[in-house]
Amino acid sequence: MTDPVEPLRRLRHELRGAYHHLLLCIDALTVETNNDERLVWLEHIDRAADRCDAAAAEMEAAIEAGQEHVPAAE
Repeated sequence: MTDPVEPLRRLRHELRGAYHHLLLCIDALTVETNNDERLVWLEHIDRAADRCDAAAAEMEAAIEAGQEHVPAAE
């Protein structure tokens, strides 16, 4: 039997990972002085933000689909 909470746990992990990646990229951007490298970090930030948005949307859909029990933070 599959644990109904597992998809939410996976999505929470994905969201936390994407948010962490976003924060690391922002930190790197603040110290980078080369404009070409700054553009690379901005692209990383854009992708990380997209991952955050996608994970949050999946989480909302899962909750709306009937998985109302959201596990406590680990």
